[in-house]
Parts: sequence; structure tokens; C-alpha cells
Amino acid sequence: MLKRLAGRPVPTVTVSIAGIAAVALAVFFIAIQISPSKGESESSVVAWVVGVPFLLLWWLWLASPYFGITFAAILFARRTASSIVILIGTILILGLGAWMLADVMLSSSNGQGAIAIFLLPVYQWVGLLLVVGLAAAVAPFARAT
Repeated sequence: MLKRLAGRPVPTVTVSIAGIAAVALAVFFIAIQISPSKGESESSVVAWVVGVPFLLLWWLWLASPYFGITFAAILFARRTASSIVILIGTILILGLGAWMLADVMLSSSNGQGAIAIFLLPVYQWVGLLLVVGLAAAVAPFARAT
């Protein structure tokens, strides 16, 4: 399926943006897990055994909108207008998500930042559903490529 997308620039760009964002998110959370906490000289084996599965589940939750965006880009790859709607939606969803994540992490000093980070994929999924609905509404009027 990805071989068929190679000649279509819009879905390829969208899938690339989503993939880069998901990998960057994974690297960020792995870096947080590796760094020792204050007053802790090194991570213990028990912390890794408990922490790594939780880290993977947490990353899957935070990266799930990116997988949804990738699936939407592949789904609407044959319609140029729908692909453009998905591309613009991807830029908006990922941009606003990155802004919200940076805002919470850099400017918030209270304990409610974790709730905002946990709810970020919910907002991104709502935005993705709106974008996919708009792309589906535009699809009958676009010509297949």
C-alpha cells in the first residue's frame, strides 16, 4: 500500500509528518525515563521493570492520534482534495498539540500538567474526527487521481 503512495506527494508528506512526530514523542519519553530523579544516583532494576511497560503504554496513548492521522492519510490517498484537507488538519492538530505540550511543560509549575498531558490525545482525536469528517464530505466532489 505504501508503494502506491510513493507517487502522491500529499499523503506521503502527511504520513512523514505523523511518523516524525510519533518518533520524537518516543525519544522524548525515553529520555525522561532514562534520566535519574533528584536525589537518585541511578535507576534500579525494579523501577525499570515497572517503568518500561508503563512508559510503552503511555507512549502508545500519546502517539495514538498520530497513528490515526497516518491511517486517515492512507484512507483518503486517492482523492486530492481530501488529501489536502487531511494535510492541513495534520498540521493544525500536531501544531496545536505541540504548543499545548510545550505550554504545559514549560510554563506550568503545578501538578495539573499531568492531567493536561493525559487529555492531549483526547483533544487530538476530536480534531482528527472533525478533519476526517470534512475530508469525507469533500471526497464526493473531488476527482480521483
